[in-house]
Amino acid sequence: MKRVLIVLSGLLLALSACGGPGETAARSPSSGLSASIGEPAQAVSPEIETAWEVTEDITLHLLQSAYPAGADRITMVLENRGDQVMLYGQGCSFERYADGDWQQLETIENYGFEDIGYLLGPGGIQTLSLSPWFLARPLEAGYYRITGHGVRVADSEEETGFGGSYIDCPPYQFVFQVTANAQPEPDFALWFSPLPSPAGAESIPLFVLNGTNEDAGVVFIPTLERLHGEIWEKVSLPEGIGFCGTADPLPAGGMAWSQELSLLWGDLGAGTYRLSYQVTGSAGAEHTASGVFTLA
Repeated sequence: MKRVLIVLSGLLLALSACGGPGETAARSPSSGLSASIGEPAQAVSPEIETAWEVTEDITLHLLQSAYPAGADRITMVLENRGDQVMLYGQGCSFERYADGDWQQLETIENYGFEDIGYLLGPGGIQTLSLSPWFLARPLEAGYYRITGHGVRVADSEEETGFGGSYIDCPPYQFVFQVTANAQPEPDFALWFSPLPSPAGAESIPLFVLNGTNEDAGVVFIPTLERLHGEIWEKVSLPEGIGFCGTADPLPAGGMAWSQELSLLWGDLGAGTYRLSYQVTGSAGAEHTASGVFTLA
């Protein structure tokens, strides 16, 4: 992954080229509803928001909409389907929804984020940890909002760098819930864009997530299933297709990948599919990394 230092003072740019739906999502939910004149306002829960549109082709996604109490792993997936370049950093803040309003959470003393910028190039998929390590107390049951700053976009790779013509974008925001029955993020999983790919697509991009802090290995021998009603049915590979079975390195955090579809299974029709790979962790334990995608 490319890295460049963020130079905040050198980027005096307009806000007009970013945002779109994101500007609406940035508004706080209503603090209450009143059934009629004279009646007290009824508190309402905020809407869950796990996607943010930076531009038409650059979107940010929270990996899950709900987390267990005390969760320390919260991952954002960044996807760039266009030709622009995005520069972003690590800084973010947490708020909790209480008494009909968003309230800033207390942090530990003397914390800070690395002043490092990351580049998301055309066609790229990356992840960024939004973990609440800097909060004074663990997350409890309730609704939370994450706000991240420092997102900038350039029209092409040639414009990037310290003197690049970047455009500032509105801060991104996600709203998620902490509940007792929520599951933590898996150590290994496959992430696909929530946008459907065309039926008969030759390949599909994905990201192999490695939520551990250690390198692992992944064997790219695909197992594909298709959803029929409520049952997953395996899509068989044609005879004569084989794989070497050698594991590829899977770095901590994960890696982008592209899975051939038509070459292995022919013209796949519209539907919901589940793809899986076998992963070996650093301690030798075997895992299955899976993810669901849609062809339309």
